[in-house]
Amino acid sequence: MIRRLLQAIDPDLLAAAIETWLGTRIPTPAPGSRRAIAVDGKTLRDSRTRDSTARHVLAAADQHTGIVLASTDVDTPGRLDPRTLVHREQGPLGP
Repeated sequence: MIRRLLQAIDPDLLAAAIETWLGTRIPTPAPGSRRAIAVDGKTLRDSRTRDSTARHVLAAADQHTGIVLASTDVDTPGRLDPRTLVHREQGPLGP
């Protein structure tokens, strides 16, 4: 039953709804402190096929809460500037 429900839902709308919900739960940093954001890249295991290379992803997460703020697929691992990550509502992450 859950599988059918998830198959019927538009993945982009679900991601946006979860992102909005999580965004309301991220506490604002205390005055004088700064938010720490961790950026990490991974190559997804078993994602390579005969016709395509392995899938690479880059994500940024809030260190305090562990909530993923943004993520994106990358064509070439190790060659993407983390500042290119974009949060859907707030624009580019970082300076």
